[in-house]
Amino acid sequence: MRALLNFILRNHFFFVFLSLMMVSFWMLIEQNSFQRAAFINSSNSVTGGVYGTWTNITSYFYLSEDIRMLQEENARLRSLVQMGKGINEEAPVTVIDSASGFQYIYQPATVVSNSLNQRSNFMTLSVGSDEGIGEDMGVVNSKGIVGIVKSVSGHYAAAMSMLHKDTKISARFKRTGYIGVVQWNGEDPQIFTMVDVPLPAEIQKGDTVVTSGASAIFPKGLMVGTVLEHEVIPGDNFYTVTVRSAVDFGNLSHVYIVRNLHQEEQLQLQQSVINSEDTR
Repeated sequence: MRALLNFILRNHFFFVFLSLMMVSFWMLIEQNSFQRAAFINSSNSVTGGVYGTWTNITSYFYLSEDIRMLQEENARLRSLVQMGKGINEEAPVTVIDSASGFQYIYQPATVVSNSLNQRSNFMTLSVGSDEGIGEDMGVVNSKGIVGIVKSVSGHYAAAMSMLHKDTKISARFKRTGYIGVVQWNGEDPQIFTMVDVPLPAEIQKGDTVVTSGASAIFPKGLMVGTVLEHEVIPGDNFYTVTVRSAVDFGNLSHVYIVRNLHQEEQLQLQQSVINSEDTR
């Protein structure tokens, strides 16, 4: 023990330097979105491989729960496929949204790692660019929306969770059709806040909140959560709505990445409209 203390005392300048360097590196990554994204992208393959090995080991202890979740997801996917043609359950599932005309492909993936206790939570998924996954693709499971892919490597993807301070999703009330923006309140992982809901909206406790289809990321009608309560801040013209998430973010194992095959076309059209308005 004395030898250990002597070693630390002799090299205390080195340990102080190492500690300061680690703190500086953490602050750089935490406070700068560009450096954070670059760090996540470069570390995907390394962390993905480590977490993948750990997941393979621990998955044996949760086989019964995984089977139950897979059965629920297969039931959901079967309900989405309305055509009576043969269904290959091992292949990605294609869904046509007849309301908007967009075509979506659901790519199965496994959650390799997932954080809950940060203001900016990410998850690592088991598919990457080699499987056709790219940035700004939606992530869902059998219960509802989960997040958005922000960075990919060959075999892994880093997704920004719904439990991220910068995640904002266009959503609507299924019963009335009124639209608002859903974001995490930064505290309870099961509670979202829906803002920008106009006062004429009729809101009831228990109302279902789903994706609006206004973005190029998620199809219309995917589950977000249910209303717990709502209020109007004095002097404001909009409701602030508390929504309980349909997804249990502490128990994520199997998800689907949503590819909108017409995403680029939709974004280009929206941008052209914005540019034309700016020139007026």
